[in-house]
Amino acid sequence: MGRCKRLLQGFTVARTRDILFSDEKILTLNPVFNSQNEGITGDSLADATAKRWVQESAKQPHSIVVWGGVTSSGKTLTVFVEAGVKINAAVHKDILEKSSGPIPTSEKPTDAFNKILLQHTKRG
Repeated sequence: MGRCKRLLQGFTVARTRDILFSDEKILTLNPVFNSQNEGITGDSLADATAKRWVQESAKQPHSIVVWGGVTSSGKTLTVFVEAGVKINAAVHKDILEKSSGPIPTSEKPTDAFNKILLQHTKRG
C-alpha cells in the first residue's frame, strides 16, 4: 500500500483516473492430498472415508488463473484464464479488454477508459 501511495504522488488528479491496479492469482481446483500434512480421525479407513475425511485427488490437479483490477471508478470484472496459457502482451491486452472494455489509444489522459469501466462494473 505504501508503494502505491508513493506512485500516486507523481500523478495529477486527472491522470490518476487512467491508472489500473491489477493482480492475478493461480488457484488450484483440486489440490493434491498429503496425509502427512492433514490429520485423519476415525476408527477405521472405512469410517473416515464415509465421513469424507479422506480426500482423493489427482496427481496433477487442475488450476486456473484469476485476474482482477481496481481503478478510481471501482472494481473491474473478474477474468478467469485457463492454466498453461502463457500470459504475454497479446493475452494481457485481451484480459484488459474483457474486464474493462476497449483500451483507449489516446496518449492524452482522458476519462473515457473509466466511463467504459464503470459501464461494465455496473452490469455485474
